[in-house]
Amino acid sequence: MPSESVLESFHRLLAEGHSPTVNGRHPELDTWPAGHSGWSVTHYCREEVRRQGHDLTVYNDGGARVEWMLEAWAWARERAALGHLPSVADIEHLGRVVETGKNAEGFRSCVVRVGARLCPPPGEVVPLLTALVGVGIGMLPPLEWYRDFEMVHPFRDGNGRVGKILLSWLADAEHRTFVCPRFPPADLWGHPILNP
Repeated sequence: MPSESVLESFHRLLAEGHSPTVNGRHPELDTWPAGHSGWSVTHYCREEVRRQGHDLTVYNDGGARVEWMLEAWAWARERAALGHLPSVADIEHLGRVVETGKNAEGFRSCVVRVGARLCPPPGEVVPLLTALVGVGIGMLPPLEWYRDFEMVHPFRDGNGRVGKILLSWLADAEHRTFVCPRFPPADLWGHPILNP
């Protein structure tokens, strides 16, 4: 019998009425090698959710978002293991998973800002992502691709979490292991992000 994937294990635990996390951690994901950052995927996701101002001690705020990001990470890792690079449909799926309520409809239909910068109008999101996926993957270094993705800001919420998953997916695409969680060296405003 083939061993179950992390995502299958996650859903099995939920179906059995168990929380897939233990004290906010997802045990199956902690078995993945930590890669370049020295952090487990769980620690990385917790840190990203915390960095975005969510309270990890409150399940309906940070706790749920950590679980959602872990589920999205596991799904993306399975796609990467099959040799897939992110598609526009993959990006939309990740957005729905990392922020289940606010992104239930998929890509945003409202105007958003990143800091003081007005992001592209909603009608330009899919064409910009299509261009970024079609031309950018393989042509742009992963960090530059990630920054362009963040400037499009295709979702109402969760863009940073989706972006970090995509950055790790692209950074490790050659090896198909997708086990090197790493923050970019700075956020979009140039503030340093510390990696271990």
